[in-house]
Amino acid sequence: MQLLPSTPDLNNLKEDFQILISRIIVKHLKEYSGQSKHIQWHIQHQYSKEISSKSNVVPLGVLFYNETKVDEMCSIMESLQQYVPVKPCAVTETLPNGEDFTYDDFLAHPILLRGDLLTVLRAKGAQLLRSNHENAIDCLDGLLPFAEDWHTRQSLLKVCKHMHVICLICFTCTHIGNVEIFVC
Repeated sequence: MQLLPSTPDLNNLKEDFQILISRIIVKHLKEYSGQSKHIQWHIQHQYSKEISSKSNVVPLGVLFYNETKVDEMCSIMESLQQYVPVKPCAVTETLPNGEDFTYDDFLAHPILLRGDLLTVLRAKGAQLLRSNHENAIDCLDGLLPFAEDWHTRQSLLKVCKHMHVICLICFTCTHIGNVEIFVC
C-alpha cells in the first residue's frame, strides 16, 4: 500500500498549483492585472465536459408548513419525496405458515435532506412515524436526513476574524508549509 504520492501525482499537483497561484497573482496584484488574458482560468479534469453543460435547476417552491409539528413535517417530506428517484420492484416474503407472498414495492435511491440538528431529529421522527406504512415511498425512505454544520463554519469564520487573519468564506483549510490556503 502506497501512502505517499507518486511522481506523476506530484507533477499534476505542481501544475494545478501553478494555475491557482497565477490566478491569485493576477487577481490581487494590480501590476499583473493586464496579464489576465494569458491565465488559464479552468483546470481541465475528467468531468470538465459535464460541468460545462448548463444545469437543470428545479425550483422547489415554498411550502407553508411548520416543521415543529409532526404531521406538517410529514407533509414537507412527502412533497420532497417526489424528487427521489425510484424504480418499481417485486418483493417476496415468506409468511409464518410457509407460503410465499409477493407484492409490488419501490426501490428508492436516497437523497440527502440537509438541515440543522433539530430539523434532522424531526425528519427522523417523521420517518419513524411512517415506518409501518406499506411501501418505501409512504415510509419516506427516499430521504436521508443529514445534519449540516453551518454553525460550525460560521464559528470558524468568527475565530479567523478575531485573529485578524484574512479569511475567505471557506469550507476546508489546507496547510502548505507555513501558508494557510482556504479552499471554497
